[in-house]
Amino acid sequence: MIRFAILSMPRTGSMMLARQLGTHPDVTCYLALFSRNEFLVDDHDDTAALRARLGDRWQDWDSRHTDPHAFLSAMTGATPQTKAVGLKQHLSGPESATEAMIGGWADRLIFLTRPNHLATYSSAKLANEAGWKQREPGQPQAVDTIRFDADDFAKHVRNRERLDAKWRGRIMDAGALEISYTQARRREPIEEIWRFLGVDPALGGEPDILKKNPDDLLARFDNPGEVMAWLRANDRIEWAEPEL
Repeated sequence: MIRFAILSMPRTGSMMLARQLGTHPDVTCYLALFSRNEFLVDDHDDTAALRARLGDRWQDWDSRHTDPHAFLSAMTGATPQTKAVGLKQHLSGPESATEAMIGGWADRLIFLTRPNHLATYSSAKLANEAGWKQREPGQPQAVDTIRFDADDFAKHVRNRERLDAKWRGRIMDAGALEISYTQARRREPIEEIWRFLGVDPALGGEPDILKKNPDDLLARFDNPGEVMAWLRANDRIEWAEPEL
């Protein structure tokens, strides 16, 4: 059984990618099991079934965070026989879990990136203002637009660049396959990942991309003029382009 991890920052498309990989009959891909929220979801069948099989010991977030190697071993053991089993992990999450995955638990690492920080910023703010429970695919976004705050955005950019600088080298040195958010929305790169995991890509399901937010990033803000002013001042005008 090949063990794999999807490593990414939040709002990078990891939910989309995990669901897509899981359409393959030989792949079981759980959500972010080291997350307080995603471990408890009921709308992802594999994750909900795993939680029931694991029993009481691992229901508490601290227990998973404190002993990630034991939890990952329990997760693997509780997974019905399959050719590849994995989960997603945010690089902003528990470092102990990320270290365990990079340090030997995972046979394959998938590094999912989204370099457009305006996209991740707007996606995060829309999700936060709508409430975490509104994240389910196919549900309309509860908040139409958000207010751009230059200081808040600059902080967002610095934080993501700091985490990328911290983890990128180690992830790539471990032999990770890097895939971008825009690539993850297409069939061919998904097939490449399935081959990377050692399964027949022809058996995988078709992409089912259900976006809540418009591809027109400026349309996500009620003050797009301030967004453009920041992008011009910081030589990042390309972040205003749709991610297609």
